Amino acid sequence: MKKPTFFILGAPKCGTTSMATWLSQHPNVFFSAIKEPHHFDTDHKPGIKDLASYERLFKDAGDAHLQVGEASVRYLNSDMAVRNILDYSPEAKFIVMVRNPVEMAASLHEQYVFTLNEDVESFEKAWRLQSARAQGQNIPLRCVDPKHLQYGSYCSLGRQLERLFGAVSPSRVRIVFMEDLNTSAGEVYQSLLEFLELPAWQPDSFVRLNAAKQWKNKLLATLVTLAVRAKIAMGLRAKSFGVGTAISKWNRIERPRATLTPEMRTILEDYFREDILLLSRLTGRDLGHWFQSSRSFQRSDAQA
Repeated sequence: MKKPTFFILGAPKCGTTSMATWLSQHPNVFFSAIKEPHHFDTDHKPGIKDLASYERLFKDAGDAHLQVGEASVRYLNSDMAVRNILDYSPEAKFIVMVRNPVEMAASLHEQYVFTLNEDVESFEKAWRLQSARAQGQNIPLRCVDPKHLQYGSYCSLGRQLERLFGAVSPSRVRIVFMEDLNTSAGEVYQSLLEFLELPAWQPDSFVRLNAAKQWKNKLLATLVTLAVRAKIAMGLRAKSFGVGTAISKWNRIERPRATLTPEMRTILEDYFREDILLLSRLTGRDLGHWFQSSRSFQRSDAQA
């Protein structure tokens, strides 16, 4: 059986679904049927717990598959995941998808409302609840793991990348900025193929996936979500979800993404300022354009 040779570690809401889909279409890549098995994320609540169930996700990988991968977006945030991965696959390569944490935090909240991990529909209110939730208060009943509701730490990508570079050589890591996917997806894709030592190839199109969504009927969504989570925990393949998948497709609709108020953007930019500067230093990329608030930008520019 072939083991995974590369991992998309995260981060959530940074284009991981699109990139995983595009890479899975390459004739020499085998991708796990379940996009986010989260097996190695042992300091959070894992998805697929036992190794046998995890390895069954890759049993169909054949000789034509030069690279075998999976994408679990909580791995980057985990203290243990990369260490566990290296114990299992010592020569693994890592892809990290990043974006402006100000936008990421708001988008992550929208996603958690949709997946029923979050029951507070106002992002500003959910942001203010982080301290209370860290003490075990105001936790939604259907939340998979309360740590996921700490939007500030979850979206502090600079600190997470710094920890990754402390465990593996930067030469084994490729950073992808979501904004580059918006402007030059084909070039980003080809650079990843080179990183993974794969033949040049291109999918028919680079359609972006995982748009903002909402449920028509939340009760129906709750029942399906609980059933799907149980199947994933048992290591069942995505295609086995059957009726549940069909119901979910019927029950969801896309909607425009919510916009931040200027006041909330300033709060977030002040919060993430030092982490953005760290990410800039680690990647060698000027990220000053991530600050729209003049006050936040001036303070960051003075400290750069």
